[in-house]
Amino acid sequence: MLINFRKNVNKVFFFLFLFLIFFLPWEKIVFISVYNIDIRPYQFLLFVLYFFLGLDYLLNKKKIKFKKVFWKLRQKKIDLFLVLFFLASFLSMGNALNKKIALKQSLILIILGSIYWLTPYFINQKNKLKVAIKWFYFSILGVIVYGIWQNWQFMHGYQHYETMPGRPNASFVEADWLGIFLALTLSVEYLVFLVFLSQNKLGQKKYFYHFLNLFLIELTLILLILTVSRSAWLGAVGTTFCFFLFLIYLAFKKILINFKKLLYSSLILAGLFLLSLFLIKIIPLSKFEFKNRLQSTQSGWQEITISCNKNKYQSFQELKKKLPLKINDLDELKKYQCHFIKLEEIASEKRKGNYIAKVYRSDPNFNIRQKIYKKSFQEIKKHFILGIGWGNISLVLGKDSLGNNLNASNIFLEVWLGSGLLGLVSFLAILINIFQKGGEYFFIGVKQKDNFLILWGIFLCLSLLAFFVPNLFNSGIMLGFFWLWLGIVSLDFFVLQKN
Repeated sequence: MLINFRKNVNKVFFFLFLFLIFFLPWEKIVFISVYNIDIRPYQFLLFVLYFFLGLDYLLNKKKIKFKKVFWKLRQKKIDLFLVLFFLASFLSMGNALNKKIALKQSLILIILGSIYWLTPYFINQKNKLKVAIKWFYFSILGVIVYGIWQNWQFMHGYQHYETMPGRPNASFVEADWLGIFLALTLSVEYLVFLVFLSQNKLGQKKYFYHFLNLFLIELTLILLILTVSRSAWLGAVGTTFCFFLFLIYLAFKKILINFKKLLYSSLILAGLFLLSLFLIKIIPLSKFEFKNRLQSTQSGWQEITISCNKNKYQSFQELKKKLPLKINDLDELKKYQCHFIKLEEIASEKRKGNYIAKVYRSDPNFNIRQKIYKKSFQEIKKHFILGIGWGNISLVLGKDSLGNNLNASNIFLEVWLGSGLLGLVSFLAILINIFQKGGEYFFIGVKQKDNFLILWGIFLCLSLLAFFVPNLFNSGIMLGFFWLWLGIVSLDFFVLQKN
């Protein structure tokens, strides 16, 4: 009876962990506020799990022991580097402009990091990993449907709850955070796609799940495009390119797939991308000019629509002669009696009889990032070794137009400023170790024709790209799902495979 009771208790703990996984992307939901600190559902579940696991251990320490596999699953190098990373965060508080903020942010970082330590306790078998992926899929579907709904509401003039109108942020505070999550989601969906692709025959049930995964890829692509997050787009492109490199290699080796399946996968994924663009246009789901957005990424110039006073000019040709092709700032338009307008305002401005024209302005995001990087490097030069503590760079950079604190807009700069040189070196060592392990799993899997190791090696490399390419222009280290990802990819899958 005692054994059955213990099994039931462990099942309850595992289900709580699955709920934690489900709620990780729902960053906007506040479960409870304590002393002006907002606690999200996954954070509350994290506290509950640690409390009851600790209590269970204290009450039954003579009867139960932590499973040996928990320690075998750990990669000791990553554990060591992570401890050094957290230690460096506290050492950096000595240089902090506001030590209270630095301490608070460092404690939040450790709380998020505890997801990493908790992961191997629950995901210690391949079957449990599959269950966790299913729950993650349920959460993904909810986030994506909500994000697409937001933009549909915006397009129809209804309440949309978007931080920046026209750019869905779904369950996240910003559209860029959603974009990072979707790029990482794409790496999981690609892995599942390859699992189905590698099978010679699909039964009715598996064929349905294959179609469901393709449907989810389609929804992911739609929402990823709608976020208008260029950094996330870059991450998704890098992930897709790397995925096809793996597929080509496997096709040549005739492992998992052949060239016929390679062609099938190319046509399917290209078709899904084109379909997503078509649906966004035909429904429609966005007012953004995506081509212009892409061009501005390369050129640094953004095409904008302006309205000019009809009484100032005798004809539109006169306006075109006097109006410059490029401007650096919107204030330059005042001397031409013109002003910037949104696409939805074109019709009303035409009814007023005003002239509608287009000019190029210097992309404000480029200018803002240049200023951020300049100030960040200035602070790094002053505090090269220890940094200035977490959360303190915003005191130097100030706030954006929406009143949000600015960050270093680069995860590596953010880590260097937050935890100093020791923290940066430790962080880089963790990433290099994960990449190294990914390559090791893949090539050992190819050599031994072990499908499980091949797939996991691919996932490690794809997910690493999906998360860190967008974070070259963002600082997403405080996102909960990052620490779950880190906990999973840090598992020793030579051990996991045996369980």
